[in-house]
Amino acid sequence: MDREVGEDSFEDGSLGTLSRWGKFLCGPRNFTLKDVFTWKLFKTIVMGQALSMLICGTAVTCQYLADAGVETPMLQSFLNYTLLLLTYTLVLAFRRGESNIIQILKKKWWKYFLMALTDVEANYTVVKAYQFTTLTSIQLLDCFVIPVLMVLSWIFLKTRYRPLHFVAVAVCLLGVGAMVGADLLAGRDQGSSSHVLLGDGLVLVSAALYAVSNVCQEYTVKNLSRVEFLGMIGLFGTLISGLQMIILESKAIPDISWNWRTCLLFVAYTLCMYGLYSFMPVVVKMTSATAVNLSLLTADLFSLFCGLFLFHYNFTGLYIVSFVVITLGFIMFNIVPTYTADQPYPTNDEAYHLASSADVQQEGGVDRLQKEGHDDLDRTVVLTQLLVFLYCKCLWRGLKFVIRKVTGRCELQRICYNNKPGARRTLKIESSLKCSKHELLQSAISVHPDSVEKTIDDILSLKKINLDTNPQLGISLQACLLQIVGYRNLVVEVEKLRREPYDCENPTHEEMLMKLWKELRPDSPLSGRISKQWCEIGFQGNDPKTDFRGMGLLGLHNLL
Repeated sequence: MDREVGEDSFEDGSLGTLSRWGKFLCGPRNFTLKDVFTWKLFKTIVMGQALSMLICGTAVTCQYLADAGVETPMLQSFLNYTLLLLTYTLVLAFRRGESNIIQILKKKWWKYFLMALTDVEANYTVVKAYQFTTLTSIQLLDCFVIPVLMVLSWIFLKTRYRPLHFVAVAVCLLGVGAMVGADLLAGRDQGSSSHVLLGDGLVLVSAALYAVSNVCQEYTVKNLSRVEFLGMIGLFGTLISGLQMIILESKAIPDISWNWRTCLLFVAYTLCMYGLYSFMPVVVKMTSATAVNLSLLTADLFSLFCGLFLFHYNFTGLYIVSFVVITLGFIMFNIVPTYTADQPYPTNDEAYHLASSADVQQEGGVDRLQKEGHDDLDRTVVLTQLLVFLYCKCLWRGLKFVIRKVTGRCELQRICYNNKPGARRTLKIESSLKCSKHELLQSAISVHPDSVEKTIDDILSLKKINLDTNPQLGISLQACLLQIVGYRNLVVEVEKLRREPYDCENPTHEEMLMKLWKELRPDSPLSGRISKQWCEIGFQGNDPKTDFRGMGLLGLHNLL
C-alpha cells in the first residue's frame, strides 16, 4: 500500500511539474487539441505559404531577368507601386468623408511618406546586397528582421510574448540554419564576395527597414484600413521609386533588350509583387507581422524547388528537413496567441473568446454562434472551391503559358529533357497528354502502335517544334508513347481474359487445365475430369472449373 501511495505521489508530482512547465511556456490558459488545431490555424498556415509562393515567383523572375542582363530593381519596384496606385489609391480618391484621400493627406501625409520611404529603401538595399555578398550571408542575416520586429512590436504595439513564442522563433531559425547548410552541401553559395562587410551591412539595414515597415503595416491594418495603407504606399512609393529610378537607372533602362520575353518577365514579377502587397495585410491582420515573417522563411525553399526544374539545382534531403522544421516553428508560434501589455490574457484569438462566451451564454446565444460558425465555414468552402476552379482553369494554364514563353520549351519538352528514360518520365508524359485541352494530345495515349510515328509528327506540328533542332525529342516521345500504348493494350487484353469464363466444352480450355495437372503432378495420372485429386493441388472441389469464377480464364493462364 505504501508503494501504491508513493507511485501516486510520484505521478501527481510529474503531472504537476508538466502543468507548471506548460503554464510557463503557454500562459495560464489550458489548451486541448481542439484549441490547438483549429480552422484558423489551418488558414493561417495556408495563407502564409501562399505569400511564400508569391515571393518565390518574384525570385524566379528576377533570376531570369538577371540571366538576360537586366538589373533594374528600382524599375521593378516602380511598376509594382504604380499598380498599387492605379487600384487602391484610386479607390481612396472616390471615397467620401474622413476616408477620402484628401483628408488622409491633410492629416497623415508625412507618416505615410516615411512608411513608403522605408519600404522602398528596404527593397532596394536587399537587392543591392547581392552584388557584394553571398546568398548564404543574405539568408542568415535576413533573419535579423524577426528579433528586430519583436522588439519594435514590444515597444510600440505593446505586444507581449509567451516563452513558447521565443522557442518557436528559435526552431524557425534552426530550420533556416538547416536550409543554409543544405545550400552549402548542394553548392548553391551564389552571389558575389567582393565587399562582404558592405553587403552584410546592407542586409542588416534592409532587415531593420523591413521590420519598421511591417510594424507600421500591422498597426495600420489593425486600427485603420488595409485599403488606406496600400493606397498611401502606392502613392508615395510610386513618387519615391520613380525619382530614385531616374537618378540611379537612367542609363541601365535604355540598355535593356526589350522583347516579348523580357516584357513577360516584368509583367510576371509585377503581378507577384502586387499579389504579395495586396495579400500580406490580410494575413497580418489575422495574426501578426512576426508570424507572417516566420512563414516567409520558407520562400527560399519554394524558390529552390522551382530551381530544381528550371535551373537544374542540386537537391539534398536536408531541404525537406528545413521545410518541416520551419513549418513546425510557425505552428508553435501560432498555437498560443500573443497579448498586449494592458491585457494579461490573449486578445487576438477569436476562437478563445467565442468559446469563453459560449460557456456563459444561454442556449439561444450558443445556437447563434454555432450558426455563424457554420455560415463562415460554408463561405470558406465556397471560396476554396472558387480558388481551386480558378487555379485549374486559369492560373495553371496561365502559368504553363508563362513557363513556355520564358523557357522556350513546352511541357513535353521539359519532361523529356529533365527526366531520365524510364517509368517516371513515361508517367509524366501520360499525365501531360491526358490533362491537355487538345483532343489530339488526349487521344495520343490510346492510338494503335502502328500509328505512333504519325501521332508524334502531328504533336510536333501542333506544338510548332522543329524536329531538326530537337531530334532527341521525337525519339523520347516515341519510346514513351510505345510504352503507354503497349501498357494500355496489355490492360485491355488482361481484362478481356478476366471476363472470359472457363468453358468445360471448349477443347482449348480443357487442354490448358489438363496441362496444369501434368505440370504439377507429372507422376500421378488423373483418374477423371471430375475427381477429388484436384484438391491435392489447391482446388476447392472435385470440379476445378468452379474456382475460375472471379478471374475467369486469366486465373488459369496465371497458374500455367
